[in-house]
Amino acid sequence: MRAAIRFLRANAATYALDPARFGAWGSAAGGHLVALAGTSGNDPALEGTIGGHLRHSSRLQAVVDYYGPTDLLNMGLDQAPAPGRPARHDLPTSPESLLVGFSAADEGLGVLRANEANPLAPYPVWRTLAVQANPITWVDAVDPPFFIAHGTADGTVPPRQSERLRDALRAAGASPVHVAIDGAGHGGFPAAVQQQAQDFLVARLTAPVIAIGEPRGLTGAWYDPAQSGQGFEFLWLDGGRFVVTFYGHRDDGGNLFLGSSWNRVGRFL
Repeated sequence: MRAAIRFLRANAATYALDPARFGAWGSAAGGHLVALAGTSGNDPALEGTIGGHLRHSSRLQAVVDYYGPTDLLNMGLDQAPAPGRPARHDLPTSPESLLVGFSAADEGLGVLRANEANPLAPYPVWRTLAVQANPITWVDAVDPPFFIAHGTADGTVPPRQSERLRDALRAAGASPVHVAIDGAGHGGFPAAVQQQAQDFLVARLTAPVIAIGEPRGLTGAWYDPAQSGQGFEFLWLDGGRFVVTFYGHRDDGGNLFLGSSWNRVGRFL
């Protein structure tokens, strides 16, 4: 997914695309992919090198997530219980267990969740993969706007999975659009919901200014130890003003102060 976004940005002129305005829409497993791409767009841990074009960003500016899985480890808990039948998301044959790779006969996400605090091999490695595959893991204040739709009677992906993502985005200061379609199952939404999702994408991607997320959540310092402390500090002040300080490094590895910055330029209203 990230490689595809980079490819399209690198070839934006060829395909008559605006590289500053990319959105993604996915359903079910596709919903999981677009949600993960949306929340992890500024996290190099998931960037990868497949397809090249690494000078181009893989960030999205808007996401439509239709009933996508999110918290894979807890899908079994989110599933409505069926008498005498184990939670199918916990089974080694479930799509979620197969995605993570913990799918041998004596494995599955249910076993992994039961060993969540077990430090012995092989559990930490597989647990890390499950956590990395969770879009909620990467939620932060600069995530793009989200439109999340889920049927309340979905028997394939528990509706609680979308609620978990919605709640995480809200906790980061975002305002995701969450539509719970009463009585709907795994898809088959009314035309009005489809139109609402389309209008969401059009509004976000044709806006005069493309938001970077929730700017007021951006306070802190970011440094790259591999680049001798290269990075920046961002601090909000009263009245919607902010101060940004950038740091760089000299060729010999010594730190170089590049500049203190603005307390009025870029005022947020």
